[in-house]
Amino acid sequence: MTERPEKFYSKGAEQFAEKYSIEKMPEAYTDLLDTFTEKIGNGKALDAGCGPGRDTEYLTEKGLDATGVDLAEGMIKHAKENKKGHFRVMDIKNLEFQDKKFEGVWCNTVMHFFPPEEMQEVLKELKRVLKDEGTLYASFKIGEGTFIRERYGSEVKQYLISEEKARKLLEEKGLEIKQVNRAEVSETTIMNFLTEAKQ
Repeated sequence: MTERPEKFYSKGAEQFAEKYSIEKMPEAYTDLLDTFTEKIGNGKALDAGCGPGRDTEYLTEKGLDATGVDLAEGMIKHAKENKKGHFRVMDIKNLEFQDKKFEGVWCNTVMHFFPPEEMQEVLKELKRVLKDEGTLYASFKIGEGTFIRERYGSEVKQYLISEEKARKLLEEKGLEIKQVNRAEVSETTIMNFLTEAKQ
């Protein structure tokens, strides 16, 4: 039986943090973080779906005022105890921030926990808190249908989407695609989109 992502990942915060530490990430990934950072300067950044706080800390150490949010309470507890940055338990479909608060929004390996129709809601909310001409980074798992991920003694469902649909979702929300990177991770194709919010 599958669990909600926030329950699934709350169980394994420490193991997740160890397995996916910044030191173990490929250079192409930290290059993406650096490109994002350069676009934001020293502004405010939101790490939407921050997990155990790895990327929030990276952005903070690069000089950004970074806030990480996640619905998995175990992840936020781990982040607060171990990482630099601001952390809050929050649903990214209902962010408790004012409009146009952030110069940049980073949303890595989160979209695949939502069915395509809910991805639209998430992007709308991320765009709402993004300043005009701000930068949004979002990643999607490319393919068709769903698959089940087993870990921490339970299961969680993930949703795949075609590259064409991912592009359409972003463009329909007024996000202009500036850069696209493709990565093969655990037999899954991940497409990373760096976008700019149109006025």
